[in-house]
Amino acid sequence: EDPKYGKPVNRSSHGLSFCSPNNKLFLYGGERIARTPLQPNENQSCWILDLVEKQWKFVNANTDEAPSPRVAHAQAVHHTTTTQKDGGDSPTTDVYIFGGRAGITMSEKPMQDLWKFNIETETWTELKPNNDEAADIPEARSFHKMLCCNDALYVFGGCGPSGRLADLHKYDIATNVWTTLPKSALRGRGGPNFVVLDDSNGTTKKLGVINGFAGEETNDGHVYNIETESWDESIFKLSWDEEESSESSKNKLRPRSVCASGYMPSLNKIVIFGGEVDPSDLGHEGAG
Repeated sequence: EDPKYGKPVNRSSHGLSFCSPNNKLFLYGGERIARTPLQPNENQSCWILDLVEKQWKFVNANTDEAPSPRVAHAQAVHHTTTTQKDGGDSPTTDVYIFGGRAGITMSEKPMQDLWKFNIETETWTELKPNNDEAADIPEARSFHKMLCCNDALYVFGGCGPSGRLADLHKYDIATNVWTTLPKSALRGRGGPNFVVLDDSNGTTKKLGVINGFAGEETNDGHVYNIETESWDESIFKLSWDEEESSESSKNKLRPRSVCASGYMPSLNKIVIFGGEVDPSDLGHEGAG
């Protein structure tokens, strides 16, 4: 535990990222009261867990140069290595966060700001895009997903003022520019899974979307090809029957949303954990 602040409180709708070169977990944002962001004066929004020392550390982000409180943002990790004058390598790890909301409804206080947190210096920087056209910047949203691939961030879906989304956007980290990519044929959704898909050579060429809340829990998906900048011609849908016995359905993916997911290159497998399988009483004001 942190000697002064203890440990993080229970929460949901937060972001949790593994920073592999540093052996640390980065925890940001979320709620412990439904749709009410953790506030700076609660000393709870931003934490780092040292996985070697097994020690939590509270990061005081109560400054002007830090994101405002939010729930249901998206975050992703970017690693770079710089060669020093002595020939040694110096790793740099940044966690990027985009969007989220501070209100209860999809149209109430949604955000479209982009921030990065440097793990080594424990400082925030807001990134103002160099785009000439504001239309290329993703609209404000929450319950979307973001991943980092080939020195770029990709944002998919979520819940915006215009409704549930199935759009895709790319942010080039080097140029600080957003690009709007083709939309998926999937129904707009909040709380999807969004993962990288490596080929047999370990090169990431595709991104995959599966699950999410689109007015109902889903288990359909779509694959995007980074090289051709196009989606597969057709979406896929996994079989599921509510009336099927638990024994016969145990190896099938049940429709769900707001899960934890990731791709494990060494096993060539996608892992999906938990999630919501029945819509909440909040309906579209929840994760979708």
